Amino acid sequence: MTDLEKLKYKHILLIDDVVTTGSTLEACITSLQQIEGIKVSIVTIAIA
Repeated sequence: MTDLEKLKYKHILLIDDVVTTGSTLEACITSLQQIEGIKVSIVTIAIA
């Protein structure tokens, strides 16, 4: 089993301290969406 297979049908929480453009989170989510059945949530403390 690969590491990506271990993430199938999981709920991932991405935590970012400050969001400026959102491009980092967008890139992470785009990559994670390639995994079957994955859900992604985001938590941030501040928006710049």
